[in-house]
Amino acid sequence: MKKILMHAVRQNIVIGVESDDYPNDLKTKQKLFKNTLINTVSVPQFSVCIPAYNDIECFTRCIASVLRQKDVSLECVVCDDSNSDSIFNYINKINDSRVRYYRNKPPNGAPKNWNSALHLSQGDVVTLLHQDDWYRSESTLKDVLGCMQRNDADVCFCGQAIANESGEVLGEYPVSVGKVLRMYTGFPRRTLVVNLLGAPSVVFFQRRHLDVEYDVKLLYFSDTDYYYRLLSSSSAVTVLAEPNVGISRSVAQISKFCLSHLDSVLEELFYALKKHQASSIDSCAAVARFVASNLRHWRVASLLSALKLIWKHFSLQATLLTFFIFPIFAGHMCYRLFLRKVCGRIWA
Repeated sequence: MKKILMHAVRQNIVIGVESDDYPNDLKTKQKLFKNTLINTVSVPQFSVCIPAYNDIECFTRCIASVLRQKDVSLECVVCDDSNSDSIFNYINKINDSRVRYYRNKPPNGAPKNWNSALHLSQGDVVTLLHQDDWYRSESTLKDVLGCMQRNDADVCFCGQAIANESGEVLGEYPVSVGKVLRMYTGFPRRTLVVNLLGAPSVVFFQRRHLDVEYDVKLLYFSDTDYYYRLLSSSSAVTVLAEPNVGISRSVAQISKFCLSHLDSVLEELFYALKKHQASSIDSCAAVARFVASNLRHWRVASLLSALKLIWKHFSLQATLLTFFIFPIFAGHMCYRLFLRKVCGRIWA
């Protein structure tokens, strides 16, 4: 990551796109898309990729926020893992040529479905928008485009607003250059476990970064692992501070699974630490931080499994170091919970 910038500008451009059906094989799909690009008069400025799964109520809000974007050309790629036809029927009902729909049979699962959706894109700037998230303003994409163009950036992070299931905003959280820097420099000791930048829906990047994929072996840490690798491959990063992306605070199915299988998530953490060749001290800090930050979700059985995993992957010295620094992170977590409960800070 060579430089980090922050600014926002506006620009008005409108170009049309076309829609199509695509085969199941990913390589065939990519080849077909390349051929389509040759025959397409205009390449859209944005590809908004929605990995869908069953929740039609959230999906309708999500795709509506995409299709109401003004002064930019876009395509909306829907990669559907649903076991019902509700999303398929809804897309047929709205009948918008900017929407490209693809049904996965059998379902890909996350995060493989995220990668499939991204690789189906044709736009100059690509973004992943989870179906329970949405764009709060009709000029969100226009603002992102202007920000990237003015700063000659190939990656942009946008601020976010946390909302409950009914869409009521609980708190707004602008992104900053400092957070991006801490995300990069604090990896993996801190920022593999602690996500400073938000959900994948706040990330926009030029299509040359499509070779940076979400690791299909990761689920809980797929976003932070991806952010670090994306920042590493970027030549210039900018931020759009305004919280223009709405993020649902409801516990999604992935989060529910992770919180009920924390010992499996810990195994995933060890994989990520080994993948990034983390030092012994960084590994101990990351594991201690993860166990402490999820302390209220641990159950006796999973906690015992976690202790066995720590003993399995760490030396005696590293295990003792992990237990030594654990109370520090546990105390910090209690302080954050106090800020949330007493002071009302949603993302303390």
